[in-house]
Amino acid sequence: MNALCRLRYLMGALCVLSAGQLNGISYNVSLNTAYFGWLDQYELDTYKSVGYNGCVPTSSTNAMTYLQNAYSGYFGTSLTGTTYQNRLDTAEQMVNAMGTDGSGTQYNRVPYALSNYIITEKGFTQTVFGGMYLSSDYWSVTYPNPGYITDSAPTSGFFLDSLGSGAATLFSIYYPETYDGHYLLATSLVWDDVNNDGIIQKSEDAHLSFVDPLDPAYYDQAGYPDSGPKLTVGQIYYDEESATLLLDYYQYEGELPYDENNYTQWDRLTINTVFSINVVPEPQTWAMLAGLATLGLCLVRKGFRRKSAPALAA
Repeated sequence: MNALCRLRYLMGALCVLSAGQLNGISYNVSLNTAYFGWLDQYELDTYKSVGYNGCVPTSSTNAMTYLQNAYSGYFGTSLTGTTYQNRLDTAEQMVNAMGTDGSGTQYNRVPYALSNYIITEKGFTQTVFGGMYLSSDYWSVTYPNPGYITDSAPTSGFFLDSLGSGAATLFSIYYPETYDGHYLLATSLVWDDVNNDGIIQKSEDAHLSFVDPLDPAYYDQAGYPDSGPKLTVGQIYYDEESATLLLDYYQYEGELPYDENNYTQWDRLTINTVFSINVVPEPQTWAMLAGLATLGLCLVRKGFRRKSAPALAA
């Protein structure tokens, strides 16, 4: 992949840092939403009847569609094809690779399944992975930590870095009331760090946008996916008591066909894993991007009394 193509891909990711207040900083990292897949997880009802529990293979397929569109000069159309049916076929492959069944998907299988599919089967060796999982919850003898996953609860810094670099950023949420989970695909994070402490307080009203496989598309008159993606927005914030990021959002609770009246507000959902997929640029591209980054930081610092940007905590 040549340097100009890589730069074009990265310019699709908007990363803006600006002076929010005298001692604050504003973050706005967003990806080109047109690149994302919009496969609905309930389309998997006809395949092993896993639609209700098919969020992980579906979001993973939507993430690979993003990669394929954002880095078309590298992936071409090899990851998820060109049609909705191609993407459904890919999700079915992910069901098998991830061992998804009537009880869902174990998150520690995700890195192995995606690495095997993208690198081993498809041969895209410039693909890199990262993430944050708590080993006490997710790793096992059968699926140990592959080494690029940080043993920690997810942080806002990871989301900012991942989205800012143009990576596909998958994350899971946990429902404490039902002991259940769900898997989503992030598209942007907007946050005014008013007190410049690197921690998202709920009062700062930060918003995370994502493709929810329960509600990823716009629907036809019969209530079936017709075009997309349709983005969902939730409030993200850090909870000091649990030392985790939490998410509040209005979630679609129905199946297909779509029912616009079937939504429920969920609050204090724990973000318990985050996983990123990206492409390594060539050395000359790194040099060019490093120069742009340096210029950007210089421009940002002009709006501050401090000499450097703060380190990010959760």
